[in-house]
Amino acid sequence: MINLIDLFFTLLNFSIIVGLGVYGVTRYILPRLKSDMEQEKQLERTLHADHHYLLVDQKQVEADLTTQEADCVDFFNKINQWKSTVHKQLRKRKAEQRSMQEDVEKRLERQSYYYRLKCMYQEVTPLVVTIVEQDLRSHFSDEQVAHAYVQRLLKGLKR
Repeated sequence: MINLIDLFFTLLNFSIIVGLGVYGVTRYILPRLKSDMEQEKQLERTLHADHHYLLVDQKQVEADLTTQEADCVDFFNKINQWKSTVHKQLRKRKAEQRSMQEDVEKRLERQSYYYRLKCMYQEVTPLVVTIVEQDLRSHFSDEQVAHAYVQRLLKGLKR
């Protein structure tokens, strides 16, 4: 009997300890575990959604980057074209300036030539007139020579 009572109380103590263990686990530990697991699942869902949005953003950024690179290439091509046009215009202007400068120099040279020629005529003309007058006076000092000269002139006019 003692053995049976001991066995009964041993089983009773064991079942109370097991019951208290089950009660403690279900009352305190299990809700905490469920809460932690739910938080982990929520965190995983949030991370998955964030990952998805980041992938979408990455694709958008890559597309924008590709577009910007194409725009940059186009912009640099336009800049190079503009530089080329500016250089052509500068070369054209320089050529025009050179041509205009040459024309001005030629005109000044021509004007200088004609001015020198005019000055020379102004200096030489009185001297030549004086010399020709002296030659004509000496040549026509004889009246017969003067009369023959006038006759020749009149014959030339009559023809």
